[in-house]
This record gives sequence, C-alpha cells and structure tokens, in this order.
Amino acid sequence: MEFRYQTEDGQLAMVQVERAGDGYRIAVSIGEEPARHYTVGVRQLTAGTVLLTVDGRRVQAYVAEAEGRRFVALRGRSVVLAPPLRPGKGRGPGAGQDALEATMPGQVIAVNVAPGEVVERGQTLVVIEAMKMELRVAAPHAGRVVRVACQVGEVVERGQLLVELAPGEE
Repeated sequence: MEFRYQTEDGQLAMVQVERAGDGYRIAVSIGEEPARHYTVGVRQLTAGTVLLTVDGRRVQAYVAEAEGRRFVALRGRSVVLAPPLRPGKGRGPGAGQDALEATMPGQVIAVNVAPGEVVERGQTLVVIEAMKMELRVAAPHAGRVVRVACQVGEVVERGQLLVELAPGEE
C-alpha cells in the first residue's frame, strides 16, 4: 500500500507499507530525499500514544485529531494526515454527497451512526482497528447520513466506502 502525506513544512511524504510477519516493512521518502527502509512493530499504549519498534529501537509516536485532520509527531517531525474524505465520486454518492472511505485495511470495531441520522462536524462515525491502532472516521462537516456501507466485525480494504454523508447546515 502507498500513502501520501504532507509534512508540517509542506513537503510531500510517501510511505509504502508491506506486511512482514507480526510487523511491517516500510519505505519512507520525504521531499527529494531517497527512500529510507524500516522494519516496524506497532503497539498502542494509550489513546493518542503508539509505541513503535523501528529496526529494533523503540520510539513513541503521538497522534491527535482536530478539525477533521490527524496530526502525528515522531522524532521531532510532524505530519498532517488528510481526512478519509473523497467528495462526489461517480461510483458512490450522488452530487453534493461525500464518500468517507477506509484509509487503510482493517476491521470495523464500531459503527456509531445509522442512515438518516443527523451528525455534527467532527463526530466519530466509524472506528476501524488497523495495525493495532484505532482509526476514527469523523464527519468532515455537519450533515445527514445517507448510507452506512459497513458493519461491526467486517474487514475493510483501503478505499472501501464506509459512510455516505450529505451536507447539512453547520
């Protein structure tokens, strides 16, 4: 899997993740730097704190969410992860609706909404467990749930539709 993020200083970070036994092989390139390769184990310590074992060394990463974005601080560098939102895709929602999709493979451990429900911006709609972390899919704006396309216990793939959200008044 490949992910693209923007660092705090505006550089493009590309991360390639491949399962390797109980952990992962990860290649990271930031800006024009050549890719660095790592073997990584992941364990969630508390909400917002993850212990990574990177090439045998332990490193804590701190994760926070605000205004529909996820912020990760690790070894003095910060990354801003975009929300799992793709406006108006042809295969899914109708015009003006948002398709909230899984950003990585994982198992759905909570579905907090039902079709027709009115939600507020930032409200957690779905929680996915991936790489021993909980990933919360939050409403990017106030709106009405049009469709819930997942259920608790389901294993989802990256890009799989989770919830369709129609805009509402904020």
